[in-house]
Amino acid sequence: MLVVNGSALTIFRDAGGGFGVFHYLALVSLATLTAAYGSFLLRRRARNWQPFHAHMMAWSYVGLAAAAAGQAGTHYFGNAWAPIVGVLVVGGLLISRRVPAALVAGPGASQSAR
Repeated sequence: MLVVNGSALTIFRDAGGGFGVFHYLALVSLATLTAAYGSFLLRRRARNWQPFHAHMMAWSYVGLAAAAAGQAGTHYFGNAWAPIVGVLVVGGLLISRRVPAALVAGPGASQSAR
């Protein structure tokens, strides 16, 4: 993801020669990745680092999906914003419900008892 975001920040041809929507998404992705990995690396100093880490990693994935939807929207419909906003809204709703539930349930909770 770091390499993908870094390369996205160097491409200006598709954005009309300036900073475009995908550059902003790359910056947001870099911020969520930095926060997620930072909380993991500093986990011995923070008691409840797992929920923050899980939320940041989930948002990083939603950002990746939003960038893919925006790229498809640009290619097929000439509009990147509508698919990006749609994915961010749906992803935010899923994260707000699923991530806390998964953290409470713990690892392996979805597997049946053997």
